[in-house]
Amino acid sequence: MNSTKFNFYKNAKYVLIGLTVILLAGLIVGLVLGLNLAEALGGSSIVYFTLSVLIMMVISFIYLLLRYDSITAFCFALSLCLNIAIVIALVAIIRVPVADNFISVLLVTSILTYVFNLILFSKIRLYKNEKENRDIVVNKSIKESFNYILLTTLMVAVVLILSLAIFDASIYLFVRPMLISLATCLFTTIFVSGPIWGYFYRERPKKVKTKDDTIYVETNENKQ
Repeated sequence: MNSTKFNFYKNAKYVLIGLTVILLAGLIVGLVLGLNLAEALGGSSIVYFTLSVLIMMVISFIYLLLRYDSITAFCFALSLCLNIAIVIALVAIIRVPVADNFISVLLVTSILTYVFNLILFSKIRLYKNEKENRDIVVNKSIKESFNYILLTTLMVAVVLILSLAIFDASIYLFVRPMLISLATCLFTTIFVSGPIWGYFYRERPKKVKTKDDTIYVETNENKQ
């Protein structure tokens, strides 16, 4: 794949359209057939989950804001909300049986979102500091972080599958939605978080000092 010709923003639009269709389909299925998550998300569990996610989001947002930048923090918050919504929508559409431990699935989804995004944005910061073009920064970062994210996903998937042979049948109610969560976090990190960062990031013009004055040289983004 040629890093200078691959159009992230065009492909990201199609991905976001597809994810929007999934969310709408989940909403329609929930309204028509009923939400199979009613018991799992009912009572005080949804309150504890909401508080836990909000606390994690605030702490992670502040950390990413201080360590990286506001765009990175925003992309993480957006990715977290999107992942939770997609997991709930897919479970509703597929009608995967869930239990009270579904709250734990959503909490693990939040943790995976943070870890995957941290891997990606660490690469983005590395290439951004090398003064690369925005398209090249996003492309290289996605390609190099993909192996790490995929390896982490496979390791967690293996542990989940092995747990089916170790624990009793009730673990199935945790493993199946977790596999959906794993696939969702992997997909959105690669196809949503990176391109969205590239969409909002704006290259700063380079400065070249001369004897008379400071001249600003156009970046590749400005030339477009």
